[in-house]
Amino acid sequence: MFYFFDTSALLKHYRNELGTDVVDRIFNTENNQIFISSFSIVELFSVIEKLFRKGIITGEEVSRVTYKFQSDIDFRRVGIINISPGHISKTYNLIFGLHLSATDSLILASALSIEPEKAIFVCSDEFLLRAAEKSGLETLNPLE
Repeated sequence: MFYFFDTSALLKHYRNELGTDVVDRIFNTENNQIFISSFSIVELFSVIEKLFRKGIITGEEVSRVTYKFQSDIDFRRVGIINISPGHISKTYNLIFGLHLSATDSLILASALSIEPEKAIFVCSDEFLLRAAEKSGLETLNPLE
């Protein structure tokens, strides 16, 4: 099965929080293929830095999380869908039609490049989940 993770759900694999058990089960099931948008790399680093700046996580946790994440990318446990001009042109309809932010429209455009009938969009953001469903993707909220 193909699973496309937005950053809110992806982070749950690298930090113990509500929904981590569901996300880890997906990651640890043989033959599951995990994908993210290339934009999610930048977004995940930004979220981690913000958590550190706010004192929610330690510098040691920043190192552990970023190392584990980078290892998953380096060893191809996580597939990267690079943002292309086609993804960017698709954002127009997602922004104006579904009222998504620039970030969410890039994430969803990337997810839609996987055959919708084969992919499950994993996300913890209810608004983005509804937009993904309206776009024809099967969805999974690890918080439920």
